[in-house]
This record gives sequence, C-alpha cells and structure tokens, in this order.
Amino acid sequence: MNKEQQVIAETEKRHQIVGDTIEKIAHQWRQPLNTVSLLMQELYFKINLGTLYSGQENEEQLKEVFAEQYNDLYDKVNLHLQYLSETVDDFRKAVVFNGNKERKYFSIKNFIEELSGFVETSLEHEKIKLTTLTDIKSMKIVEVNGVENDLKQVVLNIIHNSQDIFRERELKNRKIEISTRLSNSNKIVLAIRDNAGGIPEDILDKVFDPYFTTRHETRGTGLGLYMSREMILKSFGGNIRAENSNNCSKSENSCGDGFGKGACFIIEIPEFREI
Repeated sequence: MNKEQQVIAETEKRHQIVGDTIEKIAHQWRQPLNTVSLLMQELYFKINLGTLYSGQENEEQLKEVFAEQYNDLYDKVNLHLQYLSETVDDFRKAVVFNGNKERKYFSIKNFIEELSGFVETSLEHEKIKLTTLTDIKSMKIVEVNGVENDLKQVVLNIIHNSQDIFRERELKNRKIEISTRLSNSNKIVLAIRDNAGGIPEDILDKVFDPYFTTRHETRGTGLGLYMSREMILKSFGGNIRAENSNNCSKSENSCGDGFGKGACFIIEIPEFREI
C-alpha cells in the first residue's frame, strides 16, 4: 500500500468512526428526547389547567398543588437532559481516550431507583407496568464497580427495545421487570425481562452481533445490543446474554418462570462490595 492509499484508508476509517459515533448517540438520545417531549406536553396541559382555575375560591391552594407538580416535571426534564449530556461526554471520552473510562463503585439499589424514575413517564404513556425485585439481603449497601452511565445506557436500550416490540405487536397487559440477585458464583446478576412474546429462536444467538437487526431500517442498525455487550465487558468485566422467559432454566442465573412469554436479558457483574 503506497502513501496515498494509506491516507485514503485512514480517512475512510475516521469517517466510519464518526458515522458510528453519530449513530450511537442518535440511538441513545431517541427515547429520552421522546420522554422530554411528553413531559413538556404535560407541563403545557397543567399550565392551561392552572389558567382555567384562575379566580376560583381555592385558587391559592391550587397554585400550591400546581407549583409542586411543576417542580416535579422540571426535575424529570432536567434528569433527562443531564443524561443526554453525560452520553455525549461518554462517547467523546470513548473516541479521545480509546474507550478507557474510569470505573467507580456505585449503589445498585440507588441505580435501579433512579432508573425507574427515569423511565416512569415513558412507560406510563405506553401503559407498561414496571416492577423491580431483589433477592439480595441488605441491598442498600451493595455497590458494584464499573461505569454507571454505561450500565444505564445498556438497561435503557433493553427497555426501549421492549417498548418497540410492544408497539409493533400491539400487545396489552404490558409488563417489564428488573430484578437483582447474588449468584452462586458470587456475581451480581441484573435481569431485565418483558412479556412481549420473546425473540425468535433462530435469531436468539445473533442478537449481539454488530449490525444485526430484524427491525425496519428506520428503527436503527442493530448497534444497540452489540454496544451493550461491549459496554458490560469493557466497563464492568462482566457479560450479558439473552434468553426467552418461557424457556429459562431453573438455574440460579436464569430469569425464572411465571412472568409470561417474553425476552430476558441477564447481566452479570463480577466486582462488588458490601459497605
């Protein structure tokens, strides 16, 4: 390869990196932006409702109620905007520092609570019931070691995929469950599952392949689950796998039974501490 060919190859490589990065950011931003839009619609409705009640005998009492609701909506919008900002920073660091991010210990209990609040508006809008379960004693003092925002992106990606499937299949009685437990191999196990019908068996072992997707091309390029696997591996030294909940074995690392037919994603995090 001569010098000119090397320059062309390097330029194409950089363009590919930029293109992939833009696609990844768009993938991670899509749902939070939709949620912000829903929150702003709710805020607009409440403002108009407050104007409607102007002059009523209990106007002052209503103002207090609306003020509390406004503050709650503001906090939710701010939380989503903060996540979008952190996502951009993470991708910038991944490109500039070749993917090396600083690992820290963080509470898995607090993580799940914050995540639940983060997706609450979006799930309620689509009539999806979210439940959280834990089999870990003293969960509030268990901390895992890794990059917290990466884990958030992984779990959000899984939840967003479930939302897409619920919409496509027009299913009712929609449920998503996030559970945590300590495995016999001494790892923290985080499982996310739905009752959306599951993943076709012939593609179950391909869902983490780069660029693999069965969805319409406007829904993404399949980068989500591949990215998720890479994040769990690089940011936590862990692993992630997919099963169908109706086929889950009764092993302690499995999703379990009784939830209904759907997809189940199991994340194993090896490094944690109790404080």
